[in-house]
Amino acid sequence: MSPGELFQGRVQFSAANAHYIERVLRLKPGERIIVFDGSTEHLIALDRCRRGEVSGHVLGSTGRAAHEEFDLALAFACIRPGPLEEILRHGTELGVSRFIPVLTRRCTRRPGERKERWESVVASAAAQSGRVRVPVVEEPIDLDELLLRQDVPAHRILLSVCPGSAALPDVLEAWPAAGRTMLVGPEGGLEAAEAARALAAGFIAASLGPRTLRTETAALVAVGVAMMWRGRVKARSTEASDCAVPLAGEDPRGRPDSATAACPQNAGVGDD
Repeated sequence: MSPGELFQGRVQFSAANAHYIERVLRLKPGERIIVFDGSTEHLIALDRCRRGEVSGHVLGSTGRAAHEEFDLALAFACIRPGPLEEILRHGTELGVSRFIPVLTRRCTRRPGERKERWESVVASAAAQSGRVRVPVVEEPIDLDELLLRQDVPAHRILLSVCPGSAALPDVLEAWPAAGRTMLVGPEGGLEAAEAARALAAGFIAASLGPRTLRTETAALVAVGVAMMWRGRVKARSTEASDCAVPLAGEDPRGRPDSATAACPQNAGVGDD
């Protein structure tokens, strides 16, 4: 729901939202629904559901964004429209905070003006999965422009098919519980020169295992692993704050050697 649909304790749903409530959810007057306006969730009692017009009044509101503080930017090579929308839809459900389509030398698609469509896909997925904040979807940018960006999380991971790359869970454990930027290559992976520039720009090569994955598969598996890791970190932090006592000589700042391994070879992922 957009903030403009809410005014002085009442909500008049847009045509698209009204259709979803009336025709898909099949709700009736008197029933209740929880909606999100980008920063706050509202409990709404429906007053009218008829002929495409749905309205109601607010019973209560609360901010609910604490569980989404993990900043996960997903940069991925532009691929076919269908798989690209899978990344947007399921990445939103999993918790991605920002999507950055990237143009590389091996991209099979250079999308036109589809940002409005992409934002619609992301907004729908955010509503379905109960997210308060709708992820940002950026315009496609060149790989070299991404490598120069300073406004994305500084802890950067390049998904790699190169033997010897550190396992993704090990790379995630190497840094403190801060945001991440993940880069997924196109069909055939990044070219060697592109991969070398990414590594020189501070990306760490990480592997999802020995199999060659499609771009959309690799992107979503990586996001799932990152969010599971984030959940474990939060759980450990909670336990530590309750009862942990540091051991003599323990250094919590250490990072595994594998996390610093940089693969000089092609660090792309999968086939499109």
